[in-house]
Amino acid sequence: MAADRTNDPSVAREGISLPFRSGVEDAEALLTKNSGGNAQIDCALAYIRVVQSLLSWEPDSIDVAIDYLKQVEARCSASESSLPSIGTPRGMQHLMLLRVIDGDCQLLRALLCFTKLSIAGYVKGGLLLRSASKVYKKIYKDLDKYEGTQSSVNDAAEGASASFANVRAACSLGFGIVNLAMSLMPDKALSLMKFFGFSGERQAGLDALAFSSTSEDMRAPVAMLSLAWFHGIGRPLLGIDVREGYGDAIDQAQKIIHQAETDMGPASIFNYFKGRTEYLKNNTELAMEAFKSAASSPSALKEVSQLCLYEMGFIHVLNKDFAAAAPNFETLCKETHWSPGFYGYLAALCLGSDGQIAAAHDLMKKLPSIVLRKNANYEKFVLKKTACFQKAVPTVVVCRTLLYEVVYLWNYMLFANTKQKEELLDLLQDECGALDPLDHVLLAANFLVQAGLTFELSRPLDAEVFSRKVLQHADICVKKKEQHIPAYATFIIGQIYQQSGDFVQMKQAMSKAKSAYSDYEVEGRLQTKIKIAMESAGS
Repeated sequence: MAADRTNDPSVAREGISLPFRSGVEDAEALLTKNSGGNAQIDCALAYIRVVQSLLSWEPDSIDVAIDYLKQVEARCSASESSLPSIGTPRGMQHLMLLRVIDGDCQLLRALLCFTKLSIAGYVKGGLLLRSASKVYKKIYKDLDKYEGTQSSVNDAAEGASASFANVRAACSLGFGIVNLAMSLMPDKALSLMKFFGFSGERQAGLDALAFSSTSEDMRAPVAMLSLAWFHGIGRPLLGIDVREGYGDAIDQAQKIIHQAETDMGPASIFNYFKGRTEYLKNNTELAMEAFKSAASSPSALKEVSQLCLYEMGFIHVLNKDFAAAAPNFETLCKETHWSPGFYGYLAALCLGSDGQIAAAHDLMKKLPSIVLRKNANYEKFVLKKTACFQKAVPTVVVCRTLLYEVVYLWNYMLFANTKQKEELLDLLQDECGALDPLDHVLLAANFLVQAGLTFELSRPLDAEVFSRKVLQHADICVKKKEQHIPAYATFIIGQIYQQSGDFVQMKQAMSKAKSAYSDYEVEGRLQTKIKIAMESAGS
């Protein structure tokens, strides 16, 4: 007869680790079999379902996860009220762990509310995030109190101190995510959070995640992946602590990946992050190998395989291999529910860039019917960009201009090596003359990408020239609701001043990029980059 493991804390950790190695089904089977009403195992199941929902963005999956979180919350409340005694260290530990789970449920529900991409979702998510933050802070305060009390009592058992350390480890993941998420929010969203009465501190969040990642708590694998995301993706894309280059971000990401593989064994998700670190080294060939390995792994989560397909598509675009890129985005358009309209837009641009104009035009005409959430920023961006092509037929040059506009806006220019950047710059300069001189928006988009490329190639004078060419078309861009183009050009000028050490001019340019242009689809990401740049300059 198999051993009863319903009260074995290692089951919950094993369950959270399994999806990354052998799939969600195995994890669900293990945890469901050993649940027996155990709150820790119920919480582990909740984490698995939420992570899967966040990766897939499928509405049904999100709704099921929210309902399950509410059930776990209710069971925690019932368990708290039925605790026989909290007068002992063990009783207090049990109570605190239940409260951590309560905070986790509210945090996870907040993250799922944000996926609704609506004002109501943001408000509800903000309220839940505030509530979770209060739970974690209260637990930390109680831990400091009870650990101090126990250390002053002669008969305090060593196990009591260890039990409270376990509670601190359990609380650290949620506390870390709340603080890190808050510190990365753009000012507009942050003002809403401050209205709710709280804010976040990035270093406190990172310290908490680091503590959680090295603990025995079941949440350690999630903490590792959170840190891998921050160092391997968040830091370079948002420009956090990268004034001396990406070396430290790469080192930190690789350490976390090694730690995770040592702890959990090989997994497709770790190969995905390895691909991202190779990106940062501008090794697109090695990045492609890592993504292929992750996507083809028999145990790969479907969502991880789709992430890799997306990354490989952009590598093909950086290599100007549009024919190879198009099928990747076409597959994502058909198979995912996150933003089929955005993937369809990328596929259409790749087809058009390859000279398959009829196929590109047909797909562009279908995009309005493919878009699932017309109020979501990505979908609004697609609908705006393709509106003129419902009748007009795009050209190869137009498709390439729009494609590399996306490459710049979505930060993929960062990963091109020097040769790729120089070749793309030559391509854009050659094709600029083929654009309609009266199409001010397309000309501005072309100049913007050239400004981004020359800045990345350490040619600040050229970058400023191209940025100011963009600004010559600013009024028409704003009139046509393409204000993201002059906003990003102004941001590049601010970056140039920042590099030269002229922080007065830098702050003026950044402030203008932030305040002079608003209400565009990619505003949040630029606002976050501006906020972090200003912080690094001491503002």
